Amino acid sequence: MKLNLLILTLLIGGLFVMNGCGDDNFSCEDGKQNQGETGIDCGGPCPNCEYMRTCSDGIQNGEELGVDCGGPCPAACTDQPPVEPEPDPIFTATVNGTNWSALQVSSGVVNQTITFAGLDSDGQGEDFNISITYGEEFTPRTGNFDMITNTAFITGTGITNECIAQTGSVTFTTFDTTNNLVSGTFEFTCQDTDGNETTVTNGSFQNIPF
Repeated sequence: MKLNLLILTLLIGGLFVMNGCGDDNFSCEDGKQNQGETGIDCGGPCPNCEYMRTCSDGIQNGEELGVDCGGPCPAACTDQPPVEPEPDPIFTATVNGTNWSALQVSSGVVNQTITFAGLDSDGQGEDFNISITYGEEFTPRTGNFDMITNTAFITGTGITNECIAQTGSVTFTTFDTTNNLVSGTFEFTCQDTDGNETTVTNGSFQNIPF
């Protein structure tokens, strides 16, 4: 009887050793399922096996702090490149000899026509809002304001309704269709419904998203 108990004890002990119990080299990165893990290097005392499925897929997802690192993943995010912030859009011009700068910039594309507008409405002094619409090829080039394909207008202080560009042009120095950003220059002379003219010079737009 005692011999049978001894044999049974040795067999159970051997099974624990085979499963990794008592393994002094145990870790969650040893490529083995041991020490209470429910999968290879996951579950039990190691990170959740559900998370581990995403810790080697080459993308940042789940609760990762970087690509396959940080959060539930065993790898620390020590070598992740810094994320560059989006550049701030800039929209400026000289309106009738006075410097103008947009406080807000909005933009959009409809039917291969891009429109972007600079809004300056702080309630102090003269406020002008400038809008430019461009409907030609999306490449670095110059387009003339013709009131059909390409248009520009101003609304604001001292202007009746809209002041629509009669002459002038917009030049795109950058037309980035990968990151959807445009930069360039513009100038025009417009006329409102009362016949009053407004001259816009030194127009510049930088990093306008579309």
